[in-house]
Amino acid sequence: MNTKLTLVMESDIIYAAKQYAGRHGTSVSKMVEQYITLVSGTESDSENVVCKRGPITSALAGAIQPLRAEEVKTSAKELIGQAKAERFG
Repeated sequence: MNTKLTLVMESDIIYAAKQYAGRHGTSVSKMVEQYITLVSGTESDSENVVCKRGPITSALAGAIQPLRAEEVKTSAKELIGQAKAERFG
């Protein structure tokens, strides 16, 4: 079942998306649907997804984790030091 979704973005992005969709014979709605399907890992119908992740992208997916609350106030230099300490002891 299709449901309407309203997105708000810069007009130049919308223009570019419409141009791209037109050149590729699809709609902006379908492109957004395919993108969300791709990045969310819910590819139940792989025939409908135009672009699949490559092996490198798949291997790296999930490698970057969001910061925990205590890390938000930590500098990048401190985070790198902590990561090195965790990895190398």
